Amino acid sequence: STVAEAEGAIKQMNGQAGWLVKMANNDARSGGWDAALPHSNVFVGNLAESIEQDALEKVFSQHGTVISSVLHTDPPSADGTDPGKRYGFVKFATVAAASRAIEALDGQNGWSVKPANNDTAA
Repeated sequence: STVAEAEGAIKQMNGQAGWLVKMANNDARSGGWDAALPHSNVFVGNLAESIEQDALEKVFSQHGTVISSVLHTDPPSADGTDPGKRYGFVKFATVAAASRAIEALDGQNGWSVKPANNDTAA
């Protein structure tokens, strides 16, 4: 499906049998109408060292059913200047929920929220 095909269908169907046919406004979200997530696993970067798994799941569950989550902390730098980055993965029941979470939470609290590189279970 393309935008041109959609516009053609709208033009053809609008007014038929009294129908009002138009493009939906929900396609204006980040990434565009054709941006698709390949799976429902989400990467969450720049997490505070103090965040716990249950708190992470609580925030993300506002956007859909969370199947699992996992937190990781990289080891500190050898010279001790970098405490180690904290990040995690959240696995949703649906791709739509993952998409909503990415859209709503990326940039919040300094977090980087984006599709994970693969669909390995969190």
